[in-house]
Amino acid sequence: MTASMFMPVAERMGLATEIDQLAIGKLLNHMQTGSNQDVLYTINLSSCSLHNPVFIQWLCSTLQAALACAARLLIEFPEFAAQINIQNTRNLVERLGSLGCQCGLDHFGRSFYSFGYLRNMKLHYLKIDSSYIRHIDREEDHQFLLRALTDTAHSVDIAVIAQSVDTPEERTRLESMHLDGIQGFLTGKPRPMTADQQNSRLTPRSGCG
Repeated sequence: MTASMFMPVAERMGLATEIDQLAIGKLLNHMQTGSNQDVLYTINLSSCSLHNPVFIQWLCSTLQAALACAARLLIEFPEFAAQINIQNTRNLVERLGSLGCQCGLDHFGRSFYSFGYLRNMKLHYLKIDSSYIRHIDREEDHQFLLRALTDTAHSVDIAVIAQSVDTPEERTRLESMHLDGIQGFLTGKPRPMTADQQNSRLTPRSGCG
């Protein structure tokens, strides 16, 4: 069962924040005891946790006590959740940044919100929603939108990652559009955390990886 199947149910039942805490605790323990200290890890926060002040205080305190791990964490949250309270999101990005974490928005573009708020958000990256990426090699309208979005993000020094890249044709088209990275079955399928697999990797803007 994937997170996209059980997390909506968990949020409706008020359990999402507890799941986030358990996942973060398990990940930090793995990072502290694992032999590979060069691997970066990405963890997604639920929309419930993003605006929960008790959880945010716990998260920052926990990372403060594990700064070496915090520097290897990329923490991301859904764009629609960030828009609920942009000031709260901006404050969280700054707090996590001060601890060494990088922050990004997941499923970016799904909400068609103004891009203006990105300038002051101090995000490190955006993950473009899969609805724009699937068959990008054949969808000219999506190519136009993605170029505009990528240019806007790069103008404020934010990297752009494509989600759900599953075919070589999609990757080739994205490489020509100067995105910073890709994520999807083409680069690898999910596997146990003990394999020390990095879920997404930022790459130079000359290509994707």
